[in-house]
Amino acid sequence: MRKKTVIGAALMIGLGIGVLRGNKSVKVTHHEIKNEKIPSSISGYTIVHVSDYHNTLFGKNNKVLVDKIKENKPDLIAVTGDLIDSRTTDLDVAVLFMKEMRKIAPVYYVSGNHESRIPEYAALENRLKEIDIEVLNCRMTIPNEELDPIYIYGVQDPAFARRNSRESERDIMKNQLDSLPQYDHKYTILLSHRPELLDLYAEYSFDLVLSGHAHGGQIRLPLLGGILAPNQGFFPILTSGMHHMNDTAMIISRGIGNSAFPLRVNNPPELIVIKLFPET
Repeated sequence: MRKKTVIGAALMIGLGIGVLRGNKSVKVTHHEIKNEKIPSSISGYTIVHVSDYHNTLFGKNNKVLVDKIKENKPDLIAVTGDLIDSRTTDLDVAVLFMKEMRKIAPVYYVSGNHESRIPEYAALENRLKEIDIEVLNCRMTIPNEELDPIYIYGVQDPAFARRNSRESERDIMKNQLDSLPQYDHKYTILLSHRPELLDLYAEYSFDLVLSGHAHGGQIRLPLLGGILAPNQGFFPILTSGMHHMNDTAMIISRGIGNSAFPLRVNNPPELIVIKLFPET
């Protein structure tokens, strides 16, 4: 009996160590997108997608995470919300991370639901603008006039308006999307924290949507995937990877950090690298 107890304890300790290491080991996931709207002149254009950072540190000044981003030589970095954690807000950590990324490439940011909960959000947005971060809350921009075919859109997380409105989050999002200009012959990328609204994004025919929020389902089981995600409940579908609806592709990040539940299981932090190519 004693031997079995020792073996059981050793297995539990080993499992615990594995889980802790997994929470600090960033996995890089690569995706390729081919589309006839992407010109050959920018073939291989690289986007690094970061989501749900939640004030998490990976080495001093986030050197581990920043170095992984730098290794992939992005032309553009997209940050899709929950840069901070509303329970342990640290604007300095968040801004420093964004500042280090801005040294690598232009950074485009939209808010998440955690930003909607903090009284310091206006200060955060101002500090991001001061370090030349493009805040795309209900805006459209062209990253580079030479890249005219690529238009970047961003929407503010609907939780901001939900506090003072009886409208559903879906209706709030629809109002934002209605206000954005549409370009049929351009390659359009939407940054939105919420993946569960994929069918709505598809109605507006965005070519590519980048989202997060679901944390990969937090605990992932083989064959079944994520266990639980906000706004999707148990055994959600839209937690990670690439999904398609009509002509719209969505790539969902499992995120970098954690929030209320402090651990990931079989679900390492994820950095996404996307390369764009013309359809041949």
